[in-house]
Amino acid sequence: MKTFSSTIGNTSGAASTAILIPSYAPSDPGNVIKSGQIYNGEILEPGNGEFGATRFRAANLTGGSGTGARGYFRLFGDHVAGVSFLFRANGGKNYLPGDVLSAAPADIDNIVGFTYQVNKVSEATSSIEDFHTFIKENPTRVKAIKIVTNNAEQLAQSINILPKDAFKSKESRQIHLALYTTEKARNPKIITIDDVDLQLDNDTEINVIIPDATTTTFTFVLGESFNAAEILNKEAQ
Repeated sequence: MKTFSSTIGNTSGAASTAILIPSYAPSDPGNVIKSGQIYNGEILEPGNGEFGATRFRAANLTGGSGTGARGYFRLFGDHVAGVSFLFRANGGKNYLPGDVLSAAPADIDNIVGFTYQVNKVSEATSSIEDFHTFIKENPTRVKAIKIVTNNAEQLAQSINILPKDAFKSKESRQIHLALYTTEKARNPKIITIDDVDLQLDNDTEINVIIPDATTTTFTFVLGESFNAAEILNKEAQ
């Protein structure tokens, strides 16, 4: 049985839409989950600078193993009091737990000495980017989806399936997660959707809203794939 899992965390302070499976339209959607995106971390050194009222700044984080992290900084008095990532794409990619990051003083009101440690990043049973590339080339049926979350509010959301077609509009559809909560009545934070009619391919985007303060793992149980290379190899034998 082939499966693919991705874990998504949201600590931005507001609900955020995560793209589980991108379509391959000309524009690359910024909220596609990437390996090593920062879920959360902690301030090691708040830094120090000139005293001021509470204010907010957006700034790039520097250092560590990855790239692309852009934090939303809450500055209080003469130091950094909080860092959050408003959108999933702001978590960057390729970071590792334990990475220590900083920010240019000029971007955070000349506060110096600030450091931030990455505690948790996105994970998957294999590279998320590799999986996206695989389904782009090999349309694949989904037999079931298992969802495990730390917040029951997640199961009040819907998985949105959005067909993309350059020549005509197609109707989107939703999988309402609340319809499956009775299956695991003893654990309202786990469901399995085993009657799913879904194909992962180049022309379908799948997204879902992740509530604030929520970490959710989506596991796709995969069925048949159309693998042109495999078919050609068999015919040549």
